[in-house]
Amino acid sequence: MWVWTDSTVKDESVICTFDHRLTTIESFRLLGPDPIELGSGNFVVNAKLHKLSKIRSFACLNCSSPVRVLAKSLSRQLLAFVGRLEIQLYPVEVLASDGKCTDFDVIIPLTARKCADVGKSDIVHWLEEGEVALEYKHVLFLSDCLEGNRVVRDTVTDSFLISDDLQKYMKSWSNRLGLNIIDSDILQSWPFDV
Repeated sequence: MWVWTDSTVKDESVICTFDHRLTTIESFRLLGPDPIELGSGNFVVNAKLHKLSKIRSFACLNCSSPVRVLAKSLSRQLLAFVGRLEIQLYPVEVLASDGKCTDFDVIIPLTARKCADVGKSDIVHWLEEGEVALEYKHVLFLSDCLEGNRVVRDTVTDSFLISDDLQKYMKSWSNRLGLNIIDSDILQSWPFDV
């Protein structure tokens, strides 16, 4: 099992943030597991520190959140590999210093369950004791929590967990710029020390 997370390498990421002024969809809905009807609202990210040409060169954008934003060409491949029962794609508008584009999708996991082993993890602060972590130093996940799925959102940490075969598939993509997949045994510190 693997964790798909934001890249912590400065030169290998496009940093963007939710544009709360222009986003009209409730951001929590982008975490899943409930499907979102297309047209339910706009999701806009601000990457105005970067030009469109740089943004478009990346496979994955770093939104400093549990939301995964993937280039449309790759999101379509991911959907074909994983299937519509496991993920939904939702369009993203990206604002750049020299314009905007709609070349990316949010990947929404349609399965969410408690995967963190709270007894063996080092949770610093809880929003809801034993259920929702605000800050942690180290998280261990239950080894069988995917239960045959390729994509699952952990409800304790909001981590985006993927299967071994999906990790291998994603690693085969020629453009992996911004894509960061780590072994689930080494997930440490949230918020990340960047």
